Amino acid sequence: MLLLGVLFALLGLYVVVAADAYGRTWDEGLQNWYGEAVLNWYLSAGRDLGFVRDPHPADFMPQHGPFAEVLIAAAQRLTGETWHTRSVMGGVFGVAGIAGIALCGRQLAGWWGAFLAALGLTLYPRYTGAMFGNSKDVPFTAAMIFVLWATVRLLRRRDSNMWDAALLGALLGAAMSIRATAILWYGVLAIAFLVTRRFKQAAVVCGVSYVTILALWPYIALNPVTGLPESISAMSKYQWFGEVLFDGVMVRGMDLPWQYTPQWLVIGSPPVALALALVGLGFVVADVARRRWPVAELLAGALLVVPVVALVVTHATLYNGLRHFLFAVPGMILLAVAATVRLWRRRTAVAVAVAVVLVAGHAEVAVADARLYPYEYAYFSPLVGGFRGAHARYESDYWRSCETPAARWLARHYRDHTTEARPTVGGLLPHNGVAVLPVVRTEAEAAPTFWVYSFHPAPPAVTYRPIHRVVVEGVAVCTVSVRG
Repeated sequence: MLLLGVLFALLGLYVVVAADAYGRTWDEGLQNWYGEAVLNWYLSAGRDLGFVRDPHPADFMPQHGPFAEVLIAAAQRLTGETWHTRSVMGGVFGVAGIAGIALCGRQLAGWWGAFLAALGLTLYPRYTGAMFGNSKDVPFTAAMIFVLWATVRLLRRRDSNMWDAALLGALLGAAMSIRATAILWYGVLAIAFLVTRRFKQAAVVCGVSYVTILALWPYIALNPVTGLPESISAMSKYQWFGEVLFDGVMVRGMDLPWQYTPQWLVIGSPPVALALALVGLGFVVADVARRRWPVAELLAGALLVVPVVALVVTHATLYNGLRHFLFAVPGMILLAVAATVRLWRRRTAVAVAVAVVLVAGHAEVAVADARLYPYEYAYFSPLVGGFRGAHARYESDYWRSCETPAARWLARHYRDHTTEARPTVGGLLPHNGVAVLPVVRTEAEAAPTFWVYSFHPAPPAVTYRPIHRVVVEGVAVCTVSVRG
């Protein structure tokens, strides 16, 4: 308990201190608009329908669950500030997920399970490194962790406690109202309720979850019969025509090889977490073969295995590494915790070996995080050579968050490189351009004074000279250049 308290004290301090160190991402401008538009719908008692007038129809924003974005927009209204508040709220969502997995770990193995689970998610770089700028996948992962906890809590009770069923329904509805992918958990619950014959509780979960969706997702409230099926259909066959870098080859996001999901889990996860999770999964299979039913371990395995299998079988549209199935990672971490606790209880030599592996594995992650900061979400396993070995073969800074420090540098140094009275800059995302306004204009023109280049967009067909680079582990991820 003391270690857990220290960990959360450090996490709270980190959110306060580091929120502004992380760059803005290409997705945040549109998500920020969506949250504000949906909040206006609530504040106008349903009269303001601006959120359905999507400025980017191909993104199907009304069909995306807005719950996390509305909470961020409400916080922004209270503070009167946009981007710092958005970062802090992202950190709050991330820490909430770590608190949720601690609850799951306690169900699994007491207070040591709680601490190991919280530490494992904290040291999962693609989770904590993304929480300040990813307002979709990190909050959704946090919500699914609480859904897992509520499911374990419900199924471990022998009596038919309807309050636990209502709690699970509310949490599942909230998760659906962030990302419709949570529908996968209804399949897990259907099997669990059939096996345990908890039909009344199943009805409560379904009813409460749908009422929660109606309350938290205005598009569904306006279309209570057809809205949810339409949203699920739009998200399951998402029309994204871009290409991603995967294993050294550019591949369409709608035409990925079957191994995309499992391969990304391998290359994007710390080796110690992956190895122990496989051991934990082996323990669960052995238990089932012996007709033992460890509820927490089974559900953790379901959270990991079901999404991976579903994404492979359905050939879903994916991009940006493993962020679309980040919610499966807590299942992997909890399986690793279960394996650790079981191995720890064996012979002394085994316990010592497990302790050494854990310390070495967590040390590898800590060192990698320090080198990558503030780009931890671009972590790669040492199995593929870490960031330096994998950045040219797989998507790395796919959020273009390196533009933020590049823009901040330009705002401080642009006068050293031009005598123009009103210089211009191209290549920046609009919300990253805020960092250099009003001293440098960002209006579109054929050949702006400065050009900021990451992996996209390419500079225009004129001569530009590099004047600054944002470097991660010796790799230039973003370049500021000047015309001439």
